[in-house]
Amino acid sequence: MRDVRCGVERRRLGRTEHESSVAILGGAAFWATSSPEEARPSFELALDAGVNHLDIAPQYGNAERVVGPLVPEVRDRLFVAGKTLRSNPDGVEAQFDDTRRLLGCEVLEGAGNFVTFRPPDAVALADALLRRGLVLRAYDAGIMAGWLRATARLEPEEGRPLDALKEVMS
Repeated sequence: MRDVRCGVERRRLGRTEHESSVAILGGAAFWATSSPEEARPSFELALDAGVNHLDIAPQYGNAERVVGPLVPEVRDRLFVAGKTLRSNPDGVEAQFDDTRRLLGCEVLEGAGNFVTFRPPDAVALADALLRRGLVLRAYDAGIMAGWLRATARLEPEEGRPLDALKEVMS
């Protein structure tokens, strides 16, 4: 089903019930922004255009610090997704705790992790699988604890998980 509001198409996001705008507001756009006041016009322009999905991460420069104060007043209109570079469960949770605190969000609707290397061999690929497994367990713990609603997950074709992971990482 196609849903268009203010000219921005919306589609169901994965297995969630959320109707996400196909255009998202990427926090990287606020990388070098110096204050919430400077961020406000662009942030509001995106929302007014019908964007309802914020993708933000600590790795996006000043984004969390300058967008964070703007989020609480429009929180009910946004699907907020965070990202992490961390691979151990405690680190993942700590990084998302920081993101939630800076954005004034009790819950993040989505989470993902950055793939930061391209494995050249089977040992590196095995390490990537282990690290991804730890991150996914941390996400599951976040869902169980109630501070996370959904995660971005690799769903490879049956029987081809390593090939699918290689495709994602190349």
